[in-house]
Amino acid sequence: MRIIGLAASLLLLSSTARTQIVEHPGMSAALALDVAQQIRQSCKAAGYDAAVAIADRDGTLRILLSGDTTSAPSVEAARRKARTSARFGFPTAALTNASRDAPAYVDFLRSLDPELMMIGGGMPIRIRGELVGAAGVGGAPRPESDEACLNVGLTAIASRLK
Repeated sequence: MRIIGLAASLLLLSSTARTQIVEHPGMSAALALDVAQQIRQSCKAAGYDAAVAIADRDGTLRILLSGDTTSAPSVEAARRKARTSARFGFPTAALTNASRDAPAYVDFLRSLDPELMMIGGGMPIRIRGELVGAAGVGGAPRPESDEACLNVGLTAIASRLK
C-alpha cells in the first residue's frame, strides 16, 4: 500500500511541476539579426556609422553590429540602451524626462541596474503586445538622431514584428 501511495504522490508532483513551467515569447536569432541589420541600414542611410544592439527581454545581449569607424563608447551606449529598454520595457528617451521630473525614481532604477542609460536611442520590441527584447543605437551625433534611425529601422521591419 505504501508503494501505491508513493507512486501516486510522485505522479501528482510531476504533474504539478509541469504546470508550473512558464514560457515567455522571444525573438529567434535570425529575426534579431534581421532587425539589427535593418536598423543599421537606416542609420547608414542617415549618414551614421552607428552601433546597433539587440537584447532579449531580460536585457542580455543577443546581437551587436558596428561599423569600421564606430567608436567603442558608441558600441557600449548601444548595448546599454538595448539593455535598459528591455529590462524596463519602455524607450530610454522616457528616462530623460524622468531624470528631471522624478530624480528619486531614477535613483531607484539605478539601484536596480547601474548600467541604466537615460538618453534616447533604446526602444522595446514587442510581438503581439508581448515584450520580446529591445534595440539600442549609439553613434549618431545626438541621442535624438540615434532614436530617429532606430525608429526608421523598426518601422521598415514592423510587418515581421506582428
